[in-house]
Amino acid sequence: MDFVLSEEQRMLEDSLRRMTADQWTFAARRRRHEAGGLDRAAWTALADFGVLGLVVSADHEGFGEDPASLLPVHRALGAALVSEPGIPSGVAAATLLRLAAEHGG
Repeated sequence: MDFVLSEEQRMLEDSLRRMTADQWTFAARRRRHEAGGLDRAAWTALADFGVLGLVVSADHEGFGEDPASLLPVHRALGAALVSEPGIPSGVAAATLLRLAAEHGG
């Protein structure tokens, strides 16, 4: 399998790394953990970068990328120790939308 990133994938990873360096510092992660619950600002940041809609079909206002495009996202979010389940949420959304379309939903 070829894991050479495209220019767009490298740009996405670089942008996510810069964003997470600013917003996922140890102090910020500690505040999120102590506050508990959903951190809307964190989820908004992930959504603004397209993480939540990366593999969602363009028919449903996503980017329609193939799953290989998740690799640079995994690398960037993992390096920053991002604990929000943005990738699983995006994959679940894409799967549910596909299944709904297949069953007339």
